[in-house]
Amino acid sequence: MQQSLPLVQPLIALLSSAEDGLPYPKITRALSALLAPLSFETLKEMGLYPLIEQGLRAPSPDLQILALEQVPKIKDVDSNITASLIECLGAEDAGVGRKAVDVITTVFPYHTIRRIVLF
Repeated sequence: MQQSLPLVQPLIALLSSAEDGLPYPKITRALSALLAPLSFETLKEMGLYPLIEQGLRAPSPDLQILALEQVPKIKDVDSNITASLIECLGAEDAGVGRKAVDVITTVFPYHTIRRIVLF
């Protein structure tokens, strides 16, 4: 796991470059595999917390799903992440919406979901 950490930042920088023709699905799959075993504390230490929120709001479904995969690791989900999760429910890409439902039902207990929906 530690050996793969140096690969994370260059892959994120590549995604941030927004070059035409980038193979987003391949890059996000690689990042998904690299980030999967990492705890939220490690992600935060690497400075990735703001990127998770940005990823949730990204125009690319691949980036949104990558960010959604990281959200269940967060101990205390703040209002910005919550708002972004709700926005993901209405994403054009059905896969993003389905993943958002999975994450929301995993991260929030039933009474919290009910309170969010009612307000």
